[in-house]
Amino acid sequence: MPRRGLGSSVVSTTGRHLLTVLLAASIAALGAGCGSSGSSKSESTALRFFWTESTDKLAVDLAPKGKVNRGDVISGRSVLRNQVAQLGRRRGAVVGRVVATFHVVSPRKARIALELRFRGGGFDAAGGPSTAPWHGRLRVTHGTGRFHGARGTGELRQFPDRSVSSFRLVLPPSG
Repeated sequence: MPRRGLGSSVVSTTGRHLLTVLLAASIAALGAGCGSSGSSKSESTALRFFWTESTDKLAVDLAPKGKVNRGDVISGRSVLRNQVAQLGRRRGAVVGRVVATFHVVSPRKARIALELRFRGGGFDAAGGPSTAPWHGRLRVTHGTGRFHGARGTGELRQFPDRSVSSFRLVLPPSG
């Protein structure tokens, strides 16, 4: 049986180890390259806004006229501003608009539907009955443009001088 010398055994073991490390690094690099395109992973993002320059009107006023009652619809428009730097714009910057529609279900409660629009897309959100001022959870129901296929949740809090909304969105993989 041939004897191996100490040097040949060390070189052989080191060579195999080096080859194994290089092979593993190559496989890892290939795998990372395949997954880095973002095409197979959903993207999660958080957005926070405050609403200014709001206007509202009683879009549907059922009898008795002039009083808020079941079946009435109140519609409002507001300018959306960043509560934090996001969407490539600084804090406080105008980033879009929102149309809020309140469907009155009782003299003190309404369901809400929001249409948020930004440059390059937007999304819709809706919430269940809440008392005025409207404070409550929202669910994101539809997205367009860069928000196409968006799903998620949100929260809206109305105050006399302005409203604040925040959203957690999951965007589908870009294809």
